[in-house]
Amino acid sequence: MPTLVESMKTLRLKTVDAYVAFDFDCPTSAGGTRLAPDVTERESQLLARAMTYKFAVLGVNFGGAKGAIRAVPADRDDAVRRYVDEIRPLVESGKFLTATDLGTVPDDFRSLPGTDQADLMHTDYMGMPLDAYLTGLGVATAAETVLGGLEGRTVAIEGFGKVGGATAVEMAKRGARLVAFSTIHGSVRRPVGFGVDELLDLRARYGDRLVDHLGAVVGPAADLFNV
Repeated sequence: MPTLVESMKTLRLKTVDAYVAFDFDCPTSAGGTRLAPDVTERESQLLARAMTYKFAVLGVNFGGAKGAIRAVPADRDDAVRRYVDEIRPLVESGKFLTATDLGTVPDDFRSLPGTDQADLMHTDYMGMPLDAYLTGLGVATAAETVLGGLEGRTVAIEGFGKVGGATAVEMAKRGARLVAFSTIHGSVRRPVGFGVDELLDLRARYGDRLVDHLGAVVGPAADLFNV
Protein backbone atom coordinates (compact mmCIF):
# COMPACT_ATOMS: atom_id res chain seq x y z
CA MET A 1 0.00 0.00 0.00
CA PRO A 2 1.50 3.39 -0.95
CA THR A 3 2.48 5.74 1.84
CA LEU A 4 0.91 9.16 2.29
CA VAL A 5 3.80 10.86 0.50
CA GLU A 6 3.83 8.36 -2.37
CA SER A 7 0.12 8.78 -3.06
CA MET A 8 0.31 12.58 -3.22
CA LYS A 9 1.55 15.10 -5.71
CA THR A 10 3.46 18.02 -4.22
CA LEU A 11 4.20 20.97 -6.48
CA ARG A 12 7.36 22.77 -5.40
CA LEU A 13 7.31 26.35 -6.62
CA LYS A 14 10.26 27.82 -8.48
CA THR A 15 10.31 31.48 -7.48
CA VAL A 16 9.67 31.16 -3.75
CA ASP A 17 10.19 28.64 -0.95
CA ALA A 18 6.68 27.25 -1.16
CA TYR A 19 4.69 24.26 -2.31
CA VAL A 20 1.17 23.06 -2.95
CA ALA A 21 0.23 19.54 -1.85
CA PHE A 22 -2.54 17.76 -3.77
CA ASP A 23 -4.02 14.74 -2.03
CA PHE A 24 -4.83 13.07 -5.34
CA ASP A 25 -5.20 13.96 -8.99
CA CYS A 26 -8.65 15.35 -9.77
CA PRO A 27 -10.11 18.24 -11.80
CA THR A 28 -10.42 20.60 -8.81
CA SER A 29 -8.61 20.58 -5.47
CA ALA A 30 -9.00 23.15 -2.73
CA GLY A 31 -7.46 24.18 0.57
CA GLY A 32 -6.06 27.19 2.35
CA THR A 33 -2.56 28.60 2.11
CA ARG A 34 -0.56 29.05 5.30
CA LEU A 35 2.61 31.04 5.86
CA ALA A 36 5.20 30.48 8.57
CA PRO A 37 8.99 30.28 8.81
CA ASP A 38 8.85 26.64 9.88
CA VAL A 39 5.96 25.19 7.86
CA THR A 40 6.94 21.86 6.31
CA GLU A 41 6.07 19.89 3.21
CA ARG A 42 4.90 17.00 5.38
CA GLU A 43 2.58 19.36 7.25
CA SER A 44 1.01 20.56 4.01
CA GLN A 45 0.49 16.96 2.88
CA LEU A 46 -1.29 15.99 6.09
CA LEU A 47 -3.48 19.08 5.86
CA ALA A 48 -4.32 18.30 2.23
CA ARG A 49 -5.50 14.84 3.30
CA ALA A 50 -7.62 16.42 6.05
CA MET A 51 -9.24 18.69 3.44
CA THR A 52 -10.21 15.63 1.39
CA TYR A 53 -12.00 14.21 4.43
CA LYS A 54 -13.80 17.51 5.02
CA PHE A 55 -15.03 17.67 1.43
CA ALA A 56 -16.14 14.03 1.60
CA VAL A 57 -18.21 14.71 4.73
CA LEU A 58 -19.86 17.67 3.01
CA GLY A 59 -20.46 15.75 -0.20
CA VAL A 60 -18.34 18.20 -2.20
CA ASN A 61 -16.63 16.71 -5.23
CA PHE A 62 -13.24 18.34 -4.63
CA GLY A 63 -9.91 16.86 -3.71
CA GLY A 64 -7.98 18.18 -0.75
CA ALA A 65 -5.02 20.48 -1.22
CA LYS A 66 -2.88 22.80 0.89
CA GLY A 67 -0.52 25.62 0.06
CA ALA A 68 2.47 26.44 2.24
CA ILE A 69 4.89 29.37 2.13
CA ARG A 70 8.07 29.35 4.20
CA ALA A 71 8.97 32.94 5.04
CA VAL A 72 10.07 35.13 7.94
CA PRO A 73 8.13 38.35 8.66
CA ALA A 74 10.69 40.56 6.91
CA ASP A 75 10.23 38.62 3.65
CA ARG A 76 6.52 37.98 3.97
CA ASP A 77 5.08 40.40 1.41
CA ASP A 78 7.55 39.49 -1.32
CA ALA A 79 7.05 35.77 -0.68
CA VAL A 80 3.26 36.11 -0.90
CA ARG A 81 3.51 38.11 -4.13
CA ARG A 82 5.74 35.49 -5.76
CA TYR A 83 3.50 32.67 -4.53
CA VAL A 84 0.34 34.30 -5.90
CA ASP A 85 1.97 34.99 -9.26
CA GLU A 86 3.12 31.39 -9.59
CA ILE A 87 -0.15 29.71 -8.59
CA ARG A 88 -2.28 32.07 -10.69
CA PRO A 89 -2.52 29.67 -13.69
CA LEU A 90 -3.69 26.88 -11.36
CA VAL A 91 -6.37 29.10 -9.86
CA GLU A 92 -7.51 30.48 -13.22
CA SER A 93 -7.89 26.95 -14.60
CA GLY A 94 -9.83 25.80 -11.53
CA LYS A 95 -7.20 23.20 -10.68
CA PHE A 96 -6.41 24.75 -7.27
CA LEU A 97 -8.72 26.94 -5.18
CA THR A 98 -7.29 28.58 -2.09
CA ALA A 99 -8.07 31.02 0.70
CA THR A 100 -6.63 32.16 4.02
CA ASP A 101 -5.03 29.99 6.65
CA LEU A 102 -2.41 30.45 9.37
CA GLY A 103 -0.32 33.54 8.61
CA THR A 104 -2.33 34.77 5.61
CA VAL A 105 -5.17 37.27 5.20
CA PRO A 106 -7.78 37.87 2.46
CA ASP A 107 -5.82 40.78 0.97
CA ASP A 108 -2.97 38.40 0.15
CA PHE A 109 -5.13 36.68 -2.47
CA ARG A 110 -7.31 39.57 -3.59
CA SER A 111 -5.79 39.62 -7.09
CA LEU A 112 -6.72 35.99 -7.75
CA PRO A 113 -10.06 35.18 -9.43
CA GLY A 114 -12.86 34.24 -7.04
CA THR A 115 -11.25 35.88 -4.01
CA ASP A 116 -12.74 39.38 -4.04
CA GLN A 117 -14.54 40.76 -1.01
CA ALA A 118 -17.94 39.87 -2.48
CA ASP A 119 -17.05 36.19 -2.20
CA LEU A 120 -18.96 34.89 0.83
CA MET A 121 -16.08 32.96 2.34
CA HIS A 122 -13.84 36.03 2.19
CA THR A 123 -16.35 38.33 3.86
CA ASP A 124 -15.29 39.62 7.26
CA TYR A 125 -17.38 38.62 10.26
CA MET A 126 -16.59 40.20 13.63
CA GLY A 127 -13.29 41.35 12.15
CA MET A 128 -12.31 37.84 11.03
CA PRO A 129 -12.54 36.04 7.69
CA LEU A 130 -15.82 34.13 7.64
CA ASP A 131 -14.13 30.83 6.76
CA ALA A 132 -11.90 31.09 9.84
CA TYR A 133 -14.83 32.11 12.02
CA LEU A 134 -16.82 29.07 10.91
CA THR A 135 -13.90 26.84 11.88
CA GLY A 136 -13.86 28.35 15.37
CA LEU A 137 -17.62 27.91 15.56
CA GLY A 138 -17.15 24.25 14.72
CA VAL A 139 -14.58 23.79 17.50
CA ALA A 140 -16.89 25.37 20.08
CA THR A 141 -19.91 23.41 18.90
CA ALA A 142 -17.99 20.13 19.01
CA ALA A 143 -16.79 20.83 22.56
CA GLU A 144 -20.29 21.83 23.63
CA THR A 145 -21.73 18.63 22.20
CA VAL A 146 -19.14 16.32 23.74
CA LEU A 147 -19.30 17.95 27.18
CA GLY A 148 -23.04 18.45 27.24
CA GLY A 149 -22.68 22.22 27.52
CA LEU A 150 -19.98 24.81 28.21
CA GLU A 151 -21.64 26.95 30.87
CA GLY A 152 -19.18 27.33 33.76
CA ARG A 153 -16.41 25.41 31.99
CA THR A 154 -12.83 26.68 31.85
CA VAL A 155 -11.02 26.76 28.52
CA ALA A 156 -7.39 26.91 27.37
CA ILE A 157 -6.69 27.63 23.69
CA GLU A 158 -3.46 26.84 21.87
CA GLY A 159 -2.91 29.66 19.40
CA PHE A 160 -4.83 32.92 19.22
CA GLY A 161 -4.92 33.56 15.50
CA LYS A 162 -8.00 33.75 13.32
CA VAL A 163 -9.42 30.38 14.37
CA GLY A 164 -8.29 30.69 17.99
CA GLY A 165 -9.95 34.08 18.29
CA ALA A 166 -13.18 32.82 16.77
CA THR A 167 -13.13 29.81 19.09
CA ALA A 168 -12.72 32.11 22.10
CA VAL A 169 -15.69 34.24 21.00
CA GLU A 170 -17.96 31.23 20.57
CA MET A 171 -16.79 29.58 23.80
CA ALA A 172 -17.57 32.78 25.73
CA LYS A 173 -21.02 33.00 24.14
CA ARG A 174 -21.72 29.55 25.55
CA GLY A 175 -20.72 30.51 29.09
CA ALA A 176 -17.14 29.20 29.17
CA ARG A 177 -14.27 31.12 30.78
CA LEU A 178 -10.96 31.46 28.91
CA VAL A 179 -8.29 31.02 31.60
CA ALA A 180 -5.20 30.44 29.44
CA PHE A 181 -3.98 30.68 25.87
CA SER A 182 -0.76 30.67 23.91
CA THR A 183 0.83 32.15 20.81
CA ILE A 184 4.23 31.49 19.26
CA HIS A 185 5.61 34.04 21.76
CA GLY A 186 4.50 32.22 24.90
CA SER A 187 1.54 31.35 27.08
CA VAL A 188 -0.38 33.30 29.71
CA ARG A 189 -2.95 32.33 32.30
CA ARG A 190 -5.51 34.16 34.40
CA PRO A 191 -7.69 32.01 36.69
CA VAL A 192 -10.51 34.58 36.76
CA GLY A 193 -10.56 34.54 32.97
CA PHE A 194 -9.60 36.85 30.11
CA GLY A 195 -12.03 39.24 28.46
CA VAL A 196 -12.31 38.06 24.87
CA ASP A 197 -13.02 41.55 23.50
CA GLU A 198 -9.85 42.82 25.17
CA LEU A 199 -7.82 40.01 23.62
CA LEU A 200 -9.19 40.66 20.14
CA ASP A 201 -8.35 44.35 20.47
CA LEU A 202 -4.81 43.57 21.60
CA ARG A 203 -4.37 41.04 18.81
CA ALA A 204 -5.40 43.65 16.25
CA ARG A 205 -2.70 45.98 17.60
CA TYR A 206 0.11 43.60 18.49
CA GLY A 207 -0.55 40.32 16.69
CA ASP A 208 0.94 37.30 18.45
CA ARG A 209 2.76 39.69 20.79
CA LEU A 210 -0.51 40.40 22.61
CA VAL A 211 0.71 38.07 25.37
CA ASP A 212 3.23 40.76 26.34
CA HIS A 213 0.50 43.36 26.94
CA LEU A 214 -1.75 41.66 29.48
CA GLY A 215 0.15 42.32 32.69
CA ALA A 216 0.53 38.57 33.14
CA VAL A 217 3.62 36.39 33.43
CA VAL A 218 4.49 35.03 30.00
CA GLY A 219 5.76 31.47 30.13
CA PRO A 220 6.84 29.04 27.42
CA ALA A 221 4.10 28.15 24.96
CA ALA A 222 4.27 24.52 26.11
CA ASP A 223 3.23 25.56 29.64
CA LEU A 224 -0.31 25.80 28.31
CA PHE A 225 -0.58 22.03 28.68
CA ASN A 226 0.13 22.25 32.41
CA VAL A 227 -2.83 24.49 33.21
